[in-house]
Amino acid sequence: MLYNISVLVINYSFRLSFDRGRVC
Repeated sequence: MLYNISVLVINYSFRLSFDRGRVC
């Protein structure tokens, strides 16, 4: 359960950083 949550958080943060870099 914690592993799944951590993976979701990492994917979410990675997606935000990717979108942010794309916008810039």
